[in-house]
Amino acid sequence: MSRQPFLTTAARALAAAAALQAFAQGAPAAPSIGASPAIPGYGDPVTMELGATPPVFLPATRYTRSGSTITIDYEYLPASFGPFDPQFGYQHRSLGELPPGNYTVQARLVDIDHPNDAPQTATTNVAVV
Repeated sequence: MSRQPFLTTAARALAAAAALQAFAQGAPAAPSIGASPAIPGYGDPVTMELGATPPVFLPATRYTRSGSTITIDYEYLPASFGPFDPQFGYQHRSLGELPPGNYTVQARLVDIDHPNDAPQTATTNVAVV
């Protein structure tokens, strides 16, 4: 009786498991953005929280508001391997109080090493009641 088919099957399973693990670890998570509080009321200060990103360059973080559209620009280093200087980190962006209405908030993340590449984006909607 030959053991070759078993070894081939076991080797294939081991290789598939290793490839799946490498893919899962190597695939960066898509950036996300959310409001705090989730449903702000009139007069509540609104803070936007960026998730699933490497540390951002804090002095360059800025936002613009045009009507009901808010765009927040972040700059980041592509490698999340530190140590980082204190100018990099995870700071929530305060938008202050917003008048009642529905807002579209878009986060644009620009890679400092490749500023001409298209930025990564994350979008959410915020309803101020």
